Amino acid sequence: MQFYTTTRDYNEDRQAIQKEIDQIKQGINDIANNTTFNGIHLLNVPDTETNVTPVYDSSPTFIEDLTQTAESITIFEVTNGQLNEVTFSIADLARTSPTIGVTWSPPNDATKVYYFNVHGPSGVSSIREFNSNSPSNGSSLTNTIAAIRLNGVKGYDQAQVWANYLTSNDPGQVYPEENVLGDNLTDYAGFDPGIALTSIGVMFMARKQIGEIVESTPSNDVILQVGPNSGDTFTVKLTDARTSALGIDDIVVDPPEKAIEAIGKLDTAINKVSSERSKFGSYQNALEHIHNNASNYEVNLTAAESRIADADIAKEIMQMTKEQILSQSTQVMLAHAVQTPEAILSLLK
Repeated sequence: MQFYTTTRDYNEDRQAIQKEIDQIKQGINDIANNTTFNGIHLLNVPDTETNVTPVYDSSPTFIEDLTQTAESITIFEVTNGQLNEVTFSIADLARTSPTIGVTWSPPNDATKVYYFNVHGPSGVSSIREFNSNSPSNGSSLTNTIAAIRLNGVKGYDQAQVWANYLTSNDPGQVYPEENVLGDNLTDYAGFDPGIALTSIGVMFMARKQIGEIVESTPSNDVILQVGPNSGDTFTVKLTDARTSALGIDDIVVDPPEKAIEAIGKLDTAINKVSSERSKFGSYQNALEHIHNNASNYEVNLTAAESRIADADIAKEIMQMTKEQILSQSTQVMLAHAVQTPEAILSLLK
């Protein structure tokens, strides 16, 4: 008799094996999720998470180098009652002579021309300042910039920082922070018609990170009190026996190379389960030993208490006997004292 095996037979067999594997994995997870003692999951330990909380300086400081600290700048501008928005990368805005930066005209008004830039090393100002420049050509241009936002800030507590320190083309004029932050920059002066190229500059302030606080989730270990003193404890380290922790959650048997890979994962999972069984076996032996010691301690303590109680009873019996003797002696003496005068009187008669 001759047998023939087809690829279809192989595929059907692998599908059947995969279904059985999936059922076994579900059973493993059910056992791990449902095995509890006194409300504690013994085989389903949640993953430990570590939370890192940045700590920032309480007072804001100037962002010193926009070209190294931020990714882009967004300008908000109002023309004919319409709010316009445009974003430029810091690389495009960096000013190095003779390049001035970026030229932009707001929509619906071709007569307005702005030059936006961040001063580079060869600029006339620091690289922490963003400037909005405009050629006056003998006529004034109203400032229509509503707000400026710095994006992608690194090393500070915010990914976005709004312009909060404004300088104008007026010599020595500086607008304080409280008049700029969250306000409308169009409220401030326009460009001076008497200067060929004038500017309004803004700077950004933010809080720097000065440290971090690392917090871990509470330990999932079970701490047992096994003695009369505060330090007499025994720690049981729980485990995670779910398929995801065992590394077999994604095993498949099709195609064949995945089946070979699954064998290795199963071997690793078996070794881990054996190791955990040995660990819990050692816990059981240790707890049985502790239980025996505690039982002996209880017996000895009870015997000592019994001896103390017996000694107390004997003492009370002795005290009672003493009191009885004294009482009887007193009665005898009183009776004898009464009889003596009567005997003397009888002799005199």
